[in-house]
Amino acid sequence: MAYPPFPLEAAFRQDIDSIAESEDLQFAKKHFLFVSKYKCSQEKQTQQCIEDGRNLYSQFVHGTKIAKQKTLYCLSGCKDESCYEQCKDSLRSTLSGLTSKIDPIMNDYLLSFAPK
Repeated sequence: MAYPPFPLEAAFRQDIDSIAESEDLQFAKKHFLFVSKYKCSQEKQTQQCIEDGRNLYSQFVHGTKIAKQKTLYCLSGCKDESCYEQCKDSLRSTLSGLTSKIDPIMNDYLLSFAPK
């Protein structure tokens, strides 16, 4: 029989959701494939460029799902607030590693519209 989460655990689960579903991550999930294809077309690169973008996108989406699951599993073993914070820090670190490959492509695209 499952018990309802303790108030502290429920609060940290909300924190995990807000970290894993941040606006920046949602923006990247929604727009990365378009931006990647646009970059490939601007640079007149081959189909391989588009496939590489799709693979990177798949790794990113899958990685964020797995990171969130691992963090929720981490939370299940916690008994105090410091443990919860370590789980959240681990999630942030993992997400940062995943976005480090996507961010340069997204940033170059967005900066292309900035006034010169």
